[in-house]
Amino acid sequence: MEIKLPLNAQSQMALARIKDSPLALKVGQIIDVKVLQIKQDTRTLTLELANQTLRVQSDQPLTLAGGDTLKLEVMRLIPSLEFKVVNQVQDTTHPLQSSSPKQPQSESILLKVPVPNIENSKGLPLQLIAFAAKEPLTAKVVAISENQVQLQFSDGPVSSNSKQVVDVTVDRTVAASLKPGQTVVLETTQAGLAPEVKIANTPIKITELIKQYLPIHESPARFIDQLLKNMPTLQQNENVPAALKRLALEIMQNLPRQQQLTQSTFIKQAVSDSGLFLEAKLATLQEPSPSLTANDFKAKLLKLIEALKHETSPQTDSKSSPSELEQFKILLQKTESGIAKIILDQLASLPKEESTQQLWHLEIPFLDKEKAESVKIEIEQDKQTKESSDNPTWSVTITITPPNLGTMHCKVSYLDGAINTHFWSQQAPVTQLIKQNLETLRRQLEDSGLKTGHMDALEGEPSQPRFQGHSGEKLLDEKV
Repeated sequence: MEIKLPLNAQSQMALARIKDSPLALKVGQIIDVKVLQIKQDTRTLTLELANQTLRVQSDQPLTLAGGDTLKLEVMRLIPSLEFKVVNQVQDTTHPLQSSSPKQPQSESILLKVPVPNIENSKGLPLQLIAFAAKEPLTAKVVAISENQVQLQFSDGPVSSNSKQVVDVTVDRTVAASLKPGQTVVLETTQAGLAPEVKIANTPIKITELIKQYLPIHESPARFIDQLLKNMPTLQQNENVPAALKRLALEIMQNLPRQQQLTQSTFIKQAVSDSGLFLEAKLATLQEPSPSLTANDFKAKLLKLIEALKHETSPQTDSKSSPSELEQFKILLQKTESGIAKIILDQLASLPKEESTQQLWHLEIPFLDKEKAESVKIEIEQDKQTKESSDNPTWSVTITITPPNLGTMHCKVSYLDGAINTHFWSQQAPVTQLIKQNLETLRRQLEDSGLKTGHMDALEGEPSQPRFQGHSGEKLLDEKV
């Protein structure tokens, strides 16, 4: 997606000279400047930078004089230039000033260009220099119309009246995929008279994430098994921090029990708190709301990872024994493997432009007689029917492995107002048992006011290839 920035004639003329501009700064760059003038009452300095004049404001009083030289580090480009004083060099051409007290070099002094005055002496807006320098920029979506999007650079409060808000034109399909409050990354594709930027695509990043998490992922049930094993040590050891104990206990207490998964309201909440939608929840927040993510499984695992890393760090003065520390390291590895599984599910659930189906993958761990199990769920919606039909097509595929029955798949689809149900099992006796109870299931659905369609039980697995890549078993053996 290409975004053409709306520029006035003055900005376009200035951008024609942007390649030759000595102010094409980059974050982290170290530059030397000369102090031309300083007003102590307003902490305002006039600096000479690459033969151009720049006015900045300091966040604290400075003991400087005209002619002093400063070494600055570029800390920020957008929405305004911001520098950190790295070092102050005594200017030997002004001997009368050499005895003046200098600002302690250890203090962190920030110099910021006021937002209303972000122009150099040639009238070139310094905000636009960042685009020409091809620096990735982070922006937040403020508002969306049919093909117009208001973007605001991430430093300031989100406000449609802010001078930091930029209106851009995008394709309608792109606008439909964005939401207010969403953070996007912009990259420059063309500088010059009409600079163009685009929302950065992430196929390479997604590929790298898959490479990173695929070899280590495991079903969250394996993490729960390890946590059950370590709970006595965690709760009884007085040397274990209270925060780590509390996190472990909260995770166990919030796990659903097998009986609860038959309740519609509970399974709905379990899907919401599975971790699949954590980032989506955070993106909708206008202000911090811990209650929205308080019971999110991924959020709790991330907190547990931080607590375990701190406890097992060599820099931490832990009072736990070597054997206890080894248990914590194993628990940390299992926790990270569970997070890897959730992340892979999130990547697999990303919308695919070439497909009309939206498919969500998730796995919900639960306890059955104090043993960890899990149920895998795939929720599918046909995008073509979402807006064009009063009865959109939905389907849910559930994969579970009950004791002594082997792995079973159940696909429930909603099509043309009717509920269709298909079961698969690799064991013939189990398939036959399901067939004998299909009429009972049909009556239960109809008694609930639902219209039933085709129902069947088959031996084997679903003929349609389901999502492959992280079935709960490691695909790569790290010990080979």
